[in-house]
Amino acid sequence: MNLFHLHVEKEQGATSRSRTWLVVADSLFEAMSVIPEGFSVKAVEVQVGNAVDPRRFIKSSGTLVVH
Repeated sequence: MNLFHLHVEKEQGATSRSRTWLVVADSLFEAMSVIPEGFSVKAVEVQVGNAVDPRRFIKSSGTLVVH
């Protein structure tokens, strides 16, 4: 299993929310499949071959960003 750091953003009118999601998956395709409608992926970082319990699925962190 790999650990993917997905840097995502969601536009909401004049504001956007940026977040980093940590996703445990076998492939980038599988990791991207958890991204809900309305979010766009801005960057991906991959840590390959991590021994992580797959039950620890997603952690999201981020702050509100105003443009």
